[in-house]
Amino acid sequence: MNSVRCHGNGRWVRILSCLPALMLSGGSHLTAAGISLDPEVDPWVAKTVVIIKSSSTFLEAKAAAVAAASRLNLPLDLRNLTESKVTGLTLPRAECEEDGGAYPCYMARGRYDDGVYISVEYSNAYRGFAKRLFIVVVASGFGHDEPLQQALAQARKEYPDAYAKVTKVYMGCMH
Repeated sequence: MNSVRCHGNGRWVRILSCLPALMLSGGSHLTAAGISLDPEVDPWVAKTVVIIKSSSTFLEAKAAAVAAASRLNLPLDLRNLTESKVTGLTLPRAECEEDGGAYPCYMARGRYDDGVYISVEYSNAYRGFAKRLFIVVVASGFGHDEPLQQALAQARKEYPDAYAKVTKVYMGCMH
């Protein structure tokens, strides 16, 4: 069987996110646990994101994120992202090229890094969002987790228009 490397931003993600690629590389149709390895299975996973702002410019969204981190007393994690004409945002070249990846590259928050912290993300990477916007995200996770609800309540004290949106984040292999 060919080896398949599945990772997100240089970090190994759960093997379940790579099942379609394992199937394509010669694996069986079912795992011992009865999980289908059918490559037609949707690699997009439902996640909830808490959003306080969207902007058509990265610089405005970044400034809003810095201000929000201070106002909400939450950590700021911009992941060293910069604007890209190709992908909207991109990770640094070294991270993209790690393990043979192409530059520029962007992986949306929620792929492997759920939690409560401020970041700027590109709307095109999420399903059901208006396109070409930079969004200031306060939290991401599954469903109605308590930390998400607390983050939304905290955000609404300073940003009354803050909202939680269920979207889909790509969890498949990055080749």
